Amino acid sequence: SQSTEKRSSSAAGHEGCPERHPERHSGPTRTEKGCPERHSGPTGKAWAWGPSTSAKKASSSRRAASLLASFISHAGGNIHQNGLAAFYDKHPNMKCYLQIGVAKFCRKHEDLLHFSQTTQSIKCTPDCVVASLTNKDLAKWLAEWVAKMGGSVPASRLGQFYLRHPCARPVLQGKLANFCKKHSNLLEYRPDNGAGVITSAKRHKEGAPGKLPEEKRQEQAPPRLTLRPNGSWTPSAMEGSHPALSNQFAPLAELAKRTEPEASGAPSLRPPGDLRASGPPGDW
Repeated sequence: SQSTEKRSSSAAGHEGCPERHPERHSGPTRTEKGCPERHSGPTGKAWAWGPSTSAKKASSSRRAASLLASFISHAGGNIHQNGLAAFYDKHPNMKCYLQIGVAKFCRKHEDLLHFSQTTQSIKCTPDCVVASLTNKDLAKWLAEWVAKMGGSVPASRLGQFYLRHPCARPVLQGKLANFCKKHSNLLEYRPDNGAGVITSAKRHKEGAPGKLPEEKRQEQAPPRLTLRPNGSWTPSAMEGSHPALSNQFAPLAELAKRTEPEASGAPSLRPPGDLRASGPPGDW
């Protein structure tokens, strides 16, 4: 009887053990609850309520790779490894998936990401950039590049832009005129005898198309000298608007003051060789 009681108490003690009675447990135990690594059953099969742990991890890792690729594409398609801090600030939950190492993580998702050991930078594949990049982002990049190049760039020089943003080539090549027309608030395309010219909309608003404000100032007519009644020249037309020229003509202005008739009625100086050396100024 004692042995029977021991066996019954032993069976009762193992009643809550899933290893001894797997058929009695349809869910995780109290210690397993909330632990994603222990959500698979004792026979290695996934529970009926969700995917296995490995599938969940793979799905989450893939999502982290997609978010990182999208982040890099909006940053220009290439970032340094130190730039990941900005990505972690935006997606703090994704940091744990890159703890295996950036290079290893990129190799795991080589269809989306590529890590360069030489430059310690991360690139996203061109196909991935095109998929996650919007035309508005691309138009903004192109407008900024055109502005840095002086506000107007021949379309034949877009190869320099493609080197920096290779994902832009399939979007712009052969479609530049329509692309600029759709984003007329940022860009303007003007055809010419060649491939055409791209002008930033900001520059077009500031002045005539194809000319910067500096170029317009150079085309303005030069200032004229004013002839005074006493026969002297004054650079007053230049003063204020052209201070540099005013400084150069300062001696001329001083000479003009010396040749003016004084208020006391004293005779003024005449230029050398003037036959009318005497008499009031009204007899000239």
